[in-house]
Amino acid sequence: MNTRQRMRYSNLKAKDWMLKHGITEIWFKRHGKWHDTIYKNKLESYNALDLWNLFDGLAWWNHRPVYFQIKTNGWANKIKLESWIKDKSKDAVVLSINVKGSDKHGWEVRNRIHERTDDGILERSEK
Repeated sequence: MNTRQRMRYSNLKAKDWMLKHGITEIWFKRHGKWHDTIYKNKLESYNALDLWNLFDGLAWWNHRPVYFQIKTNGWANKIKLESWIKDKSKDAVVLSINVKGSDKHGWEVRNRIHERTDDGILERSEK
């Protein structure tokens, strides 16, 4: 299985996991040759392949927006994810999904959920 096939397969496994856990309206940001321009403020902008150079897509979970990133056999950068969510609405959820495994040994979908609280950022997992 090549890299592109692994990415598509891991996205399918992640999508199935999200649906099983009540996450709906799942939208995957298409990765193509064209980048989006993000305007940070009046003076700064940057180009991004992913949403804010972090997320593979958006979804909804119990009326809350979910910003998700999917990795195969690894985790997204926790510092970047938590830095991004620290000044966002408390309704926002950042979901990091790790689809771990291989064709020979099967695949496991693991997750880390990052949410803002009054005390900072809470990280937890769903079973």
